[in-house]
Amino acid sequence: NMEKQEIINPYELSKDENWKKQKTFYSKSKAIKYLQAKATHFEVTKKLFKQLDQTGRLLPDKSKFGFGRYSEYRLDLYAYETQPR
Repeated sequence: NMEKQEIINPYELSKDENWKKQKTFYSKSKAIKYLQAKATHFEVTKKLFKQLDQTGRLLPDKSKFGFGRYSEYRLDLYAYETQPR
């Protein structure tokens, strides 16, 4: 049972918190789970992620291994920017 987590405003983070979130990476499946825990306003699926990737709305950061990894900061930013006002 994933508890819904609060959507934070990434723009209000301290420098340290911001840096930590930018250095925390998730694989696509973990990123989906992370967003599912935060997003109540839309369903987060692999299909949605593919669309976000194709439109450039949520791009993975490329790691040195060439695999797409999503930073916690970007995921928070996406959740924050897409929440209903």
